[in-house]
Amino acid sequence: MMINRRLFTRLSLITVLAAVPLLAQERPTITFDNRSGEDALVRLVGPSSDTVSVADSSSRTIEARGGTYRIFVRYGQPGKYRYTKGNSFTVYEGADGVDQVSITLHKVVGGNYGTAPSNEAEFNGSK
Repeated sequence: MMINRRLFTRLSLITVLAAVPLLAQERPTITFDNRSGEDALVRLVGPSSDTVSVADSSSRTIEARGGTYRIFVRYGQPGKYRYTKGNSFTVYEGADGVDQVSITLHKVVGGNYGTAPSNEAEFNGSK
């Protein structure tokens, strides 16, 4: 998986893809872009939690609050699921700007977002 961020009006060490003035109603967003070759169900865990279905070759964007997140992903079809979990990542939300994070769901050698195998219990929120 790869993770990219677009940042509004905040400077930091991450790559700035766009700088646009912050609008009062702007909220951080997280976009899941599925290029895995399989349908995916993504469970976002953090200050804003959500579960979204992302068909292969499509994307879904959700609003989030600032804070630390982790994703769990179920790929495939019933009876043939595989599960992964992503490393924690931070979404910024402040008076000076918000993050727009994009996570591409696919295997990338040398990608910039680490994942590990997971299982159904972790995906469902059990340990």
